[in-house]
Amino acid sequence: MGWIEEIKFSPDSTKVAFGAHKGASPVQVLNVTDKKLSENCVINVGMTSALLHLDWSKDSQFMVANSQAYELKFINLNTRKDNAASASRDIEWETWTCKLGFPVQGVFKTIDYTDVNTVARANNQKVLATGDDDGLVNLYKYPCVVERAKCKAYVGHSSHVTRVRFSADDSFLISVGGNDKSVLVWETDFGTGSQEAEEEKKEGEDEEIDEEFVQRKKVKKKNVTDVKGNISTKKVDEDSLFEVEDTKHGDEFMAVKPWLGAIKQPSDFKTSPPNQEKAPAVYVELEYVHGYRTKDCRNNLRYLRNGNIVYNAAALGIVMDVHTNTQRFFDKHADDVTAIDLHPDGEHVATGELGPKPTIYVWSTQTMQVKFSLKGGIIKGIAALAFSVLSLIHI
Repeated sequence: MGWIEEIKFSPDSTKVAFGAHKGASPVQVLNVTDKKLSENCVINVGMTSALLHLDWSKDSQFMVANSQAYELKFINLNTRKDNAASASRDIEWETWTCKLGFPVQGVFKTIDYTDVNTVARANNQKVLATGDDDGLVNLYKYPCVVERAKCKAYVGHSSHVTRVRFSADDSFLISVGGNDKSVLVWETDFGTGSQEAEEEKKEGEDEEIDEEFVQRKKVKKKNVTDVKGNISTKKVDEDSLFEVEDTKHGDEFMAVKPWLGAIKQPSDFKTSPPNQEKAPAVYVELEYVHGYRTKDCRNNLRYLRNGNIVYNAAALGIVMDVHTNTQRFFDKHADDVTAIDLHPDGEHVATGELGPKPTIYVWSTQTMQVKFSLKGGIIKGIAALAFSVLSLIHI
């Protein structure tokens, strides 16, 4: 058996389903009884590649799954067979984390549908979060059925985002980075019982959302697909200072949109729901970062004069209060932060990043604001930098 990417318990807590990475993946279902697992069944629904995403229906009788070959399959646990898409259109789903399907078809920005890695519907069933190859965490209205729908996008990761999930009460959104090896915790304004969420909802019903909400970083794509479907590959490490992990997309790039035939509009869905062309009137704020860059950085943690510490992870400079275990963030970088040093005054910090034309920022750990920036004369990235005793920067 290969490694398991997706595993989910049924809503009634009596079963658990998963698939493995080792060629064509069947769906394996186990019984959960008295804290023990026993085999229920193995269902072959005709997927030609590994299972990536899986969700259960509210009644624990059906599942929906996506494969690495961009297939959309519906599974009937009673018959242990593939369920017809037309017969699955009105099933109520306990969760939705499949990136292919009717309620999420508007989240893709590229023609080859490879830019989005993960999606998660909030438990209030009104907001959809996605993570993409640009390292962005995005918020859409749910369902998202308008092509190239507007969203609110948030910067923090420096690599592709591999997973996003909401907490049970929607108070937090968790995102997991790929090469940046970081887990980011975002606090939402629409958690259960949030008065601010209700006020935001009322104010946002007729609010026009501008394009300025969508922050986009300029990143170099690993693969660029032309209109004929041919793929030209450019190695990212040509402009990178350090080795870049191969994400091994495999046969998903050769997909010819096989899921489209399985997308069926629910019987009670309105063809023109209100405000579908607008971004959601909600927001998230970065609350905490779990992670610390050590694989290729050294001496990248400093004590400030007030006793707090400053360090880097993903595309962030992080100031941590060691007494309250709270964090504040410097988020102006567009790529991995790979170098950091503390000014002799014990307050100001310089940070440098990866990239073909990297930027160095000098910023205050008190206000988290930029004092000045440096760009030009260096390519591929900043490996190290340091302040002199005369407060000059040496790179």
